[in-house]
Amino acid sequence: EEIEAIVKPQCILATNTSSIPLGKIFERCSRKERCMGLHFFYPVKITKAVEINKTGFTDVRYVEAARDFLLGVKKKPIELNEEANMILNKILLTMITQIYIIYEENYLTIEEIDEALKDSFLTFGLFEIIDSTGLDLIIESVENFIDDRYRALYIPFYLNGKVLLREGFSGGAGNKGFAEYSLEYPKKLKEVDEAELDAYKENMVLIIQSLLMNEVAFLIHKGYVEKASINDGIREVLGLSDDPKTMLKNIGKERVKNCLSERYEKSENPIYTPVDLDLLIS
Repeated sequence: EEIEAIVKPQCILATNTSSIPLGKIFERCSRKERCMGLHFFYPVKITKAVEINKTGFTDVRYVEAARDFLLGVKKKPIELNEEANMILNKILLTMITQIYIIYEENYLTIEEIDEALKDSFLTFGLFEIIDSTGLDLIIESVENFIDDRYRALYIPFYLNGKVLLREGFSGGAGNKGFAEYSLEYPKKLKEVDEAELDAYKENMVLIIQSLLMNEVAFLIHKGYVEKASINDGIREVLGLSDDPKTMLKNIGKERVKNCLSERYEKSENPIYTPVDLDLLIS
């Protein structure tokens, strides 16, 4: 409101938020047609993908001006409908909350989980991302993103994350996080032979990959995002070895569908309902 009072009428008002609802940020603005989110990803100097997050009021004129600006500074804009705002962070949050559920199955340590993920398809382990980002920011994202589709997946991580915050394991620069907590309060792991453990690791990686690909297909199916922009952007932002399209081709559609169906049968969580995966490759 104060900023709007001192800028020119044609000035675009943009926020770099990664999870706060835009309606809340721009609630008191009188000219909401010029309000939007421009979400740059860290490290900003290197990462080319930038989300253009719109509200129901954002005028196409200002979206086009923002897109031209981003192209002019050598960025790759990902234009998102209001329902899909900040979707790359939401997909990452989906992966994080899923890996926490797997951690609670007590087969692997945090270090073993992250190493398996990095050996397979990620540049950084998911628990490494949690601890470097800061648990408080991720908990805030859960609170902002949670809805009926994601509730059952998010809640276990959210509840335990609040406990860690209260006990001083917040993560972030210079602070203890999940990794330190797991060392100070080690869990008793299930005793299995090496072959069974290797199979478990392989299936764990497949679960995370399958959930990732299914979420991207869901977004395309809903018309929330263009296939080409999300495919390239998600590989860069999440540090994937392959984009979702290539990942699906390498793993195989039937294997991914079977993995999702098995998770659904065990949990009855609709997040695992397979979407038309052909949307990724057609």
